[in-house]
Amino acid sequence: MPLISIEGPSAVGKTSTCKQLSKHFDVFTIPEVIRKPTPNLNAYERAIHYLNIEVQRWELAQEKLQLHELVVLDSDPFKPLWFNWSFHYENCLALDELALFYREKLEQRSIGFADGYILLNATEQELRSRKTNDPTRERMEFDHLLRINKPREAYYSQINHWFHGYVYKFDAISIEQNVKNISDVVPKFKQPSDHPFSLHLVDSIVHWLRTTPPPL
Repeated sequence: MPLISIEGPSAVGKTSTCKQLSKHFDVFTIPEVIRKPTPNLNAYERAIHYLNIEVQRWELAQEKLQLHELVVLDSDPFKPLWFNWSFHYENCLALDELALFYREKLEQRSIGFADGYILLNATEQELRSRKTNDPTRERMEFDHLLRINKPREAYYSQINHWFHGYVYKFDAISIEQNVKNISDVVPKFKQPSDHPFSLHLVDSIVHWLRTTPPPL
């Protein structure tokens, strides 16, 4: 029973794809973290608060893996690593702080890597069109988040370079095509040998982020 994570830009169709996967699998989807006001917390406490929510998402995934054919994480629990890197750690936790948090949680086996990753892509023009035609979501930071699209792709491409077959990238032409593509590749994922609690993988990621500037 695999655990997969779906990543991609705002308006690419991650959430809709997760919903439609239920037509092909007995699937449980764990929603992405939606940041909300957190009164009485300073910036550091707020960041740790949301990192702990990622731990909770992972723990919920482990519970649901015992009950469902497929569990899908709508966004990667390790997203803060590449997300903060994308913004040069401005108003974010520094890389060393993130590395310490994730390393400690991996050692405790309270968070881990998925069995495979799906990266959905679309052009900026298509993303803007989908945003305009979707009245159900405000996507207030849409323009701000466009700048992380290239860093996201670079990050997952690097992981797949280390472990070929661990990340599959698809152009998100339609929700139906997304579902077909994901259904086809779920049995093909090739995880790292020390998966899922891979200190080697997180150390490699941290080193790469430390030595690689995010693409513009």
